[in-house]
Amino acid sequence: MISIIGLGTVGRSVFEVFPDASLYDPPKGYEGPVGGTAFVCVPTPSKPDGACDTSIVEQVVRQHKADLFVIRSTVPPGTSRMLAEKYEKLIVFQPEYLGMTPGHRFRDDRAVPFVILGGTWATKVRDLYRSVLPPDTAYHLTSWEAAELTKYAVNTFLATKVEFANELRDLATAARVDYDELRELWLLDPRIGRSHTQA
Repeated sequence: MISIIGLGTVGRSVFEVFPDASLYDPPKGYEGPVGGTAFVCVPTPSKPDGACDTSIVEQVVRQHKADLFVIRSTVPPGTSRMLAEKYEKLIVFQPEYLGMTPGHRFRDDRAVPFVILGGTWATKVRDLYRSVLPPDTAYHLTSWEAAELTKYAVNTFLATKVEFANELRDLATAARVDYDELRELWLLDPRIGRSHTQA
């Protein structure tokens, strides 16, 4: 059995991969059973001080019974290990790579080129994905903390590129340079990467 807890953007993406999953999101009218492998796709909003609020993730792990929890929500490094030890439950962390622009190669939920799985029981989730994803999908098994920090590394790096592109556009405007032309010239260097450079 596969269950999905939380039907936001991430939960819907998981449902695309596992369309027979049981759905649990009471505010949206879904109260299917939770068990088997449970994908946790609930919000982790920022607290007033900017820290990540993982209380909903912890509530889900504490309250529900499942053979294995796969946390897809973004959480600070150390969260999965803490939950696994505190509640004595099997937990794997999988960073999500959603929110891609149309046409991006990660846009198809079944065509991602790689899956990162963190935690002691990562092989169980890898084997589950192997039953539904293409055979050339690469799996990278690592620690909880490395997987959790990878998500933050991706988020912050892409945010930095967006901010840099915006600053460069402002400089281009001040110098009476067309940003689109500048961007194309800038991106001739293959080290830069085209994504997240539109201002």
